[in-house]
Amino acid sequence: MEIRCLDKNNLARIVDIVLYGKSFYEDEAELEFLLDRWKDWDIELIFLSTSLLQILEARQKKSEDAMMFLEKFNELYDSGLLNIEYFSESFIKYMFGFPRQSDLSIEENLLEIRRNFAEYKY
Repeated sequence: MEIRCLDKNNLARIVDIVLYGKSFYEDEAELEFLLDRWKDWDIELIFLSTSLLQILEARQKKSEDAMMFLEKFNELYDSGLLNIEYFSESFIKYMFGFPRQSDLSIEENLLEIRRNFAEYKY
């Protein structure tokens, strides 16, 4: 099974679409295809715990009910369709084996490291 690590923008859109019933934008054909594969259990979607925190913070700034959001999100998480990547000891040790690419953001660096970690690239 293929594993795909989501950035915070894709995670936020998936939450909007799956949990809140919002529609895809015209330029989101790739995201729609990804979600179709995910619903067919053809791909595993994971995301960094920091991405969830950033989304939660943004929603709180918009005066959204954080507890309601987390309850809805937990339903999605409990379905087994999404997996959270916590920064475990093994991930952190693996991360220190890679120099930071200065042309990428911290999130992009972490996503790249997580992809390599999933593919056992040492």
